[in-house]
Amino acid sequence: SVASLAGCTLCPPGTYANTTGTSACKTCSIGTYQNLTAATVCASCPVAHSSSLAGSSACHCTAGHFGDAVESCMACEAGTYCFPASVTCSGSCPCEPSMGLLSGTLSDGLGDTSGNSKCEWLIAAVSNITVRFSFFDLQNPYNAPVDLVIINKCQSADCAEFEEVARLSTLNSPGTATYTSSTGFLQVLFTTAQAMPWTTPGFEAAWSVASLAGCTLCPPGTYANTTGTSACKTCSIGTYQNLTAATVCASCPVAHSSSLAGSSACHCTAGHFGDAVESCMACEAGTYCFPASVTCSGSCPCEPSMGLLSGTLSDGLGDTSGNSKCEWLIAAVSNITVRFSFFDLQNPYNAPVDLVIINKCQSADCAEFEEVARLSTLNSPGTATYTSSTGFLQVLFTTAQAMPWTTPGFEAAWSVASLAG
Repeated sequence: SVASLAGCTLCPPGTYANTTGTSACKTCSIGTYQNLTAATVCASCPVAHSSSLAGSSACHCTAGHFGDAVESCMACEAGTYCFPASVTCSGSCPCEPSMGLLSGTLSDGLGDTSGNSKCEWLIAAVSNITVRFSFFDLQNPYNAPVDLVIINKCQSADCAEFEEVARLSTLNSPGTATYTSSTGFLQVLFTTAQAMPWTTPGFEAAWSVASLAGCTLCPPGTYANTTGTSACKTCSIGTYQNLTAATVCASCPVAHSSSLAGSSACHCTAGHFGDAVESCMACEAGTYCFPASVTCSGSCPCEPSMGLLSGTLSDGLGDTSGNSKCEWLIAAVSNITVRFSFFDLQNPYNAPVDLVIINKCQSADCAEFEEVARLSTLNSPGTATYTSSTGFLQVLFTTAQAMPWTTPGFEAAWSVASLAG
């Protein structure tokens, strides 16, 4: 039995009760809020405001707007954007990728945890990102720290460079602690032991990002031609923009072009040479100028091309697959450069079995070559640039034949120097 109550309890903020004789408060729906106790109704968020979660006690500025969300939310001007946060995730846990929110939840899912779970969430934002746990129980009968929640603040979306903020387990519970990243990226990893004679209740955490005090300038290669923009648009192929805060992209001049969307500069087209800034001059009769060719083979996306100055290489969409073998050969009469925009070949055993190898070759068959880099879970490229001045650069990608994991993979941009003649 329970003791009789001497009175009723006030409905907390984010809830309401609109009738007498209520046994439970109702939750404010998405797009509404209530910041007071004992409310009988929720209020709709004003124009340019919203609430992204049910049960909100306050509104936030919508994507494309900034302010304190109390006095005002103002639209970003053309040439700028404001996008609170994006969440990407993978693995066996409930995974709800989202864009444009200021808060949300992460958890291992309903019921107890299961063995061999591997889950990852990456929150990206232009303001501080915070995580706090509302529930955490990974306790096991042996008090062994084998089920883990790891929180990292990363320098980029691939988390190639990161600082571990917390390693939580049965031995190290978060309590009421708050974990914050000011780098623009916060990663949460959850792993459970593969074959242990127990399960645990798991965890639930709330993430949030700070309200934005202003809009961000669109970077070179992009533009925003309207107010209230949540994302900058990318300059199309054949156009460019070398300035920030642009409202339009410019067409490349005659004998110039851009071979990739999002270019911040043009290059001389095939049959022309110059610095691509002041001029691109046509080759005289009896001479030629051909920037680069790409040949490729294997199970990865393969787009042979001729006459470009830049392009991309990747393992393809989704996670890697076992027994992949891919090769790209870039040939040019000027320096060839490769830089990785994303790289994640990490595996639970930290074994360097999935590899990206970069060689500079003396000829198209790469019979004579010098290994420039051997990249793996133990040797991430970070922001390094790899260059060949021999006229040929080879990229090889291989994965293990039968391993119990997959990895996100990689993406790299290649380019060749503009020709002087």
